[in-house]
Amino acid sequence: MTSADLAPTDPPRAATPASAAEARLDLVARLLDAALQAYRNGSFVDLARQRPLVLRWLLQRHERCMRGVLGQPAQAETAPALALCLLRWLVAQLRPDGAAQMDGLAEADWLYRTAWRPALAVAAVAGFVAVPDYPRHYRRRSGEPALENLCGLWGVGQSTVYRLMERARRQMAQTLLEGTREAQRSLSLRAAVKAELDLGLWGPGEAVTAAWHRERAGRAQRAGDAASALWHLAQAGDAAGFARSLRLQASDLAGSAETDPLVELVAAREAAPRVVVDLWLARAALARSRGAYDRELAAIEAARQAAQAAQEPLLLGIVLSALGKYFESRDVDRAVACYQDSAEFLRDTATQADDSDALEHQVTTYGRLAWMYLLRNDDRARGLLDRAEALRTQARVPDAVLGVLEQVWGEYWRRAGELARSLEHRHRALNIFERLGDRRSIFATYLNLSNTYALQKNFEQAQRYASRVLDEGVTEHELEINAHMSLGNAYFWQGRLDESIAAHGAALARSRHAGLRLHAFRAHYNLAEAYYNRFREQGQTSDEEAGDAHVRAALDTPDSDSSPAAKDAVRKLKAEVLGAAPPPSSPDQADRLLPAELAAHAELWAEVQRRRAVLAEPSAPEAHARAHLAIARAYAAIAAKERDAAMALIERHGLTAGFVAELDALRRSFERELTREQQLAAAWKPASAELFDDDRRAALIAHLLREGALTKSGYGQLAGVAPATASKHLGLLAERGLLVQRGKGPATRYELPG
Repeated sequence: MTSADLAPTDPPRAATPASAAEARLDLVARLLDAALQAYRNGSFVDLARQRPLVLRWLLQRHERCMRGVLGQPAQAETAPALALCLLRWLVAQLRPDGAAQMDGLAEADWLYRTAWRPALAVAAVAGFVAVPDYPRHYRRRSGEPALENLCGLWGVGQSTVYRLMERARRQMAQTLLEGTREAQRSLSLRAAVKAELDLGLWGPGEAVTAAWHRERAGRAQRAGDAASALWHLAQAGDAAGFARSLRLQASDLAGSAETDPLVELVAAREAAPRVVVDLWLARAALARSRGAYDRELAAIEAARQAAQAAQEPLLLGIVLSALGKYFESRDVDRAVACYQDSAEFLRDTATQADDSDALEHQVTTYGRLAWMYLLRNDDRARGLLDRAEALRTQARVPDAVLGVLEQVWGEYWRRAGELARSLEHRHRALNIFERLGDRRSIFATYLNLSNTYALQKNFEQAQRYASRVLDEGVTEHELEINAHMSLGNAYFWQGRLDESIAAHGAALARSRHAGLRLHAFRAHYNLAEAYYNRFREQGQTSDEEAGDAHVRAALDTPDSDSSPAAKDAVRKLKAEVLGAAPPPSSPDQADRLLPAELAAHAELWAEVQRRRAVLAEPSAPEAHARAHLAIARAYAAIAAKERDAAMALIERHGLTAGFVAELDALRRSFERELTREQQLAAAWKPASAELFDDDRRAALIAHLLREGALTKSGYGQLAGVAPATASKHLGLLAERGLLVQRGKGPATRYELPG
């Protein structure tokens, strides 16, 4: 038979992914076998230094985690020590109980638990542990090798021990290749490095104390290793620092497997109420970075419960500010209310206790409330900003708060039309956030810069800043949506309508997916504007129809998720783009600050303006009469809103005694103007507040004025109560003189007195 007879008849097949992975596993297992033999012979460090490329390849999946514990930069001379620590840890990972080191082994582990034998075989033969002497089970001879000692102890041949070791090496190779993607594994490796530090295996060094961990946490933060910084703070027992780091670096920590176990570890410890609240708010920031908005709200509510249990105004003010931040993109009215309540709690705390911490949070809340006013072009923002600046002189304000304030000033000057001043504040904010390493705030500042540069028609810069948010892999939905909209706006003002529509379409899809209705409203408006402009240029009716559809969708948005002024802009959009009126020449034409009175009651003032327009045109007397009545109703509603706001403040702060005369005068003015229905509602409210709310009270009075009487069953339907409860309520109302009972039995009726 010739050599040609041995040649294959088919060409060789390419290695399949499975066979390639198996070959890589075999290679790593052989390298580990050589490393174990070198360790047993005392030549491991020499071998590691002779093979630097192999060493670097073996360490690549674990070196960052280990150096994060040590606080060391990457250095070639320290790599052999890291490799030795990693080898010990890989051996320990063979333990069924998952411990980080090969210590604390019990007699049962050596003698009876067969699942432990692969780990024990490798550890004993390589010299990591010594085989204990158990003379009742096996009497070993003096100087007997570990391999033979194990054979005698377990009653097996050497081939069996070799098979156990081969299985163990392949398992170690698999662990090495998989890296530290699992939280349990990465935390175990960190624990192993720390244990070796405690034992002094890395030289004399420093004592591993809480201060040592805090110092290493600072190193890790400066190196951009957020996961290691968080681990060190947890080890130091610094719950306050842990919460602060988690909140500021939530976007970096959102994808780390270690984050959640570390959070649970720190949260399980006893802590002061302030730390508990801070930790819940940090968890809310983490959930927001992951796009888990239901968990974000749940965490904020847990923080509120902790603050209420502590009965500390400072904590309530902090939590209400966080709640306002949550509702900014969901319910603008509620966000404003939360910020207003937060400012009151914090103001009282700062005034009474001269608390610098309260002053810090008060400045933050004033800045955020000013931002909400700016979104509605409300000039009250300037007063809040001036108050925040005045507070800065009373205490040192942290850089993070200064960054927020700079952001708001930038938005104020943008809406005031002074773009150069706006950019000055924006860039100062960016410098602060970059110094702090607050990635979320950095991304938000990029977007604000993008919008401001677009107004300057510096579209290259506008696109660059918006693209950086997307290119750097932001995980938070709100930032990603705003980045797409910023790009869409930049494209729109360059006349690149196809690209603008694509960018705003991506923003709309992500807004719907995340349930962010305010962002969806803005995307609908921008898409309608882009489609109308393309229709004007190209004449395709499908573009006009698409624009109409987006206008309808925007108008269907609840007022709480837009604003009256924005809704009015939507109604006028088609006429401005396609009608006689020229389109706006600047993207910020609608973003101009309004007089304070107009901004405070925008919807009602818009109604007044619409009715004034009717009065300005010749029309039938009936139309003018209805317009006058509508204007009167709007003014009455404005007066009622201002009165209710004053009453809420008076009642909350116990100031009733000082406002008796003013309240009586106001009440007499209102009573002169009130209808009978309103007068009855005002008279009923103090005597029936515990029975039903304002809406049901109004429905009952309207029914009585319309029908003249009320039955028990009718009351039950209107008040939403059972028949027995209806009888009880009607009896109480009759006793208090609000109703008069007529008839008996089934014919019983209840009427208004007189």
